[in-house]
Amino acid sequence: ANPAELVGLGIEGRLKQQLINDVEDYPGSLPLLQYTLTELWKQSRQQKFLYLKTYQQLGGIEGTLEKRANQVFDSLSPVEQSVARRLFLELTQVGDTLDTRRRVRLGELVNSHHSLKLLDAVSQTLASSDNRLITRSHQENSQDVVLDVVHEALIRHWGKLVEWKQTYTEAMVIERKLEAAAQEWQQKGKKRDDAGLLLQGGRLIEAQEYLNEYGELGMLNGLAEEYIEVSRHKQKQMTRNRRLVAVGFVSVLVLGTLVSTFFGLDSHKQGKQAEEQARKAEESEIKALSQLSETFFVSKQPFDALKEGLKAGGKLKKTNWVQGDTRIKAIDSLRQSLYGVKEFNSLDEHSAPVTSVAFSRDGQTIATASADNTVKLWNHQGKPLHTLTGHSDSVIIVAFSPDGQTIASASEDKTVKLWNLQGKLLHTLTGHSKPVISVAFSPDGQTIATASYEATVKLWNREGQLLHTLTGHRDSVESVAFSPDGQTIATPSYEGTVKLWNLQGKPLHTLKGHSESVESVTFSPDGQTIATGSSDNTVKLWNRQGKHLHTLTGH
Repeated sequence: ANPAELVGLGIEGRLKQQLINDVEDYPGSLPLLQYTLTELWKQSRQQKFLYLKTYQQLGGIEGTLEKRANQVFDSLSPVEQSVARRLFLELTQVGDTLDTRRRVRLGELVNSHHSLKLLDAVSQTLASSDNRLITRSHQENSQDVVLDVVHEALIRHWGKLVEWKQTYTEAMVIERKLEAAAQEWQQKGKKRDDAGLLLQGGRLIEAQEYLNEYGELGMLNGLAEEYIEVSRHKQKQMTRNRRLVAVGFVSVLVLGTLVSTFFGLDSHKQGKQAEEQARKAEESEIKALSQLSETFFVSKQPFDALKEGLKAGGKLKKTNWVQGDTRIKAIDSLRQSLYGVKEFNSLDEHSAPVTSVAFSRDGQTIATASADNTVKLWNHQGKPLHTLTGHSDSVIIVAFSPDGQTIASASEDKTVKLWNLQGKLLHTLTGHSKPVISVAFSPDGQTIATASYEATVKLWNREGQLLHTLTGHRDSVESVAFSPDGQTIATPSYEGTVKLWNLQGKPLHTLKGHSESVESVTFSPDGQTIATGSSDNTVKLWNRQGKHLHTLTGH
């Protein structure tokens, strides 16, 4: 009070005590007190005396603080306002009865929406000596900037912040829960294949619903964003594997039933004398097909052996009067060919799950991608040819160029690598900031399109030079497809849309209509119709101009 008295300004004793009570034990309280006293002086300069009553009429610390907070917030640009809103919400700990302050490290807030530079600039503005709505400090033995609100009165009484809390309380609770889970995942080594640590089932659905409703706020930190992306990728991988197992099980079940049925057929029909000759002819045909299956099997042509064995089995099923050696021979040939195909397809030199398989156009070479960070090349007989090493993380997908001379592999390590048929690395395509989940060659093989979790598609030439970056999606791009003439690119996204682009990266049309993520897209052979497949269990057909034609339901 002495400085005030020196200039002839008196202060009521009760006001002194109230001011002390209102600002004690809070960091940065001196500028807040200075601002409050300035407002008091403006109201009392005629009387030259500061009264508790005037202070109360101003709303006390809370009232002057709200007025100042509104002035500072209104002076910011729209982008800065969105960052400021996030900062104040991040600095609030939502409680059951009372919301309190929460200290946060600035670096932890960086994400795909807000860079460190932007966060730093806005926080400095809010913490400047003129504003002092938040404080910036450093932890002991650390350069990390720690943020805090200047006064809990801001959390409880600033109208804008109270309104934001009421609107986004649910989002804040989910956000903190996701960030805590992501922190645990990081502490345990950020393992991408540990389903126990990643989000699954209802937890993953909750995370996706959060992103759909609140993603544009940019509240999640970068670690939590990565955690959700990895969880989504793992879930897709597990779903694909379950589908493959289910298809294999059903196939074995059907074929097993067929074989079992063959065993159980009884010759109970007595053919008429007039039909005897026809029956003998059918039996001879079954014998011939069984023998042909045997011949193909011995000559190491298992698919042809299976085809002829199935023909013999099919005819045997229709002619259940055939018994004896003919029946036994047909069943044996079918069993043998089934076994041969199973063994023929057992390419098992990877040390981790296989994530993608591709055939060269001539069918002579097979490429397999794996979570063991490698790509392996095999001939069509299943003999290993080369192992392609160089990726530092799981390889997600592999593709052949139309001429079959180049292989492209996309990886969790954010790169795409180009290889020749001898396994030599030709080029590494770098530029994506998140895992690359799809790669495709144009029909002429001269352009390569890559899609990433970062919601972008990049176009490259065959020498690995970046041509264009396609931006516009709000969520990860699930795949990429070229039209047959190579002039149009289609990109389906997790956000539920498909975008069409030209080769110069210009957006042409956005296909909207699916209610959930769009997983796949393809062009008709003439390029005039586009089919899109979605997690909403539908397929939609569109024309090249983006007009919806039909919705196929039934899945």
